[in-house]
Amino acid sequence: MTSELKVDKITPASGTSGTFGDSGDTFQVPSGVTLDIASGATLDATGATVTGITDTNGLVFLGGTTLSGTVTDIALDHFSSTYDIHKIYGYLSCVTAGSDIGMRFRDGGSDITSSNYIMSLGSNLQLNGSTTSTTDYGNWLQDHFNMISGSISSGATIMRFEVTVFNAMSSTFNPAVQLLTSYYRTSNQYVITMGGGYLDGNTSTTCEGLKFIESSGNGFDAGAARVYGVVSS
Repeated sequence: MTSELKVDKITPASGTSGTFGDSGDTFQVPSGVTLDIASGATLDATGATVTGITDTNGLVFLGGTTLSGTVTDIALDHFSSTYDIHKIYGYLSCVTAGSDIGMRFRDGGSDITSSNYIMSLGSNLQLNGSTTSTTDYGNWLQDHFNMISGSISSGATIMRFEVTVFNAMSSTFNPAVQLLTSYYRTSNQYVITMGGGYLDGNTSTTCEGLKFIESSGNGFDAGAARVYGVVSS
């Protein structure tokens, strides 16, 4: 038996909450109907599975990590062929003062360690007082990208970073990165570094992720990182 209910308002018989249907039921909103959620209302989908909604603007969260203890390195295998561009935001603290931090692409759960990484970086250093200086560095055909040189955690001042990854899953273009970092360095220097690089000769291998590595081998004792896909349209 079917019937049609025509009313202007539905209100709970008692209290302030009500339920539509029973578990397993489906309610369909026909084509041409608008669900207008008023300003100030809350649409709570906590724990629910939402399908069929495509984000056409901005960033899509793909994965990440927050450190709860000391780790040797940090692998983020979250890249997706859906996106030509990925963004990684985060912060890291090294166990050993004066450590360098680098990164490698990953494929199939393993690091890509071929000596094909090319990177160029430029830094502005603010020293004690009003003194500033600049320095350039990088790497040519090494087994990783350089990110920073001589990081030291000074209280709450650790390395913060933003990495943009281009063409990680491409079979046409070499995968490439651009980065921005800020950190406290040995010899009382606060540093801002910008740069970019690419993995030469790597159009035949997809890059499914990125790993952060630390030069002393003692790893990282604090930090977090988040990976996003950049929507293309």
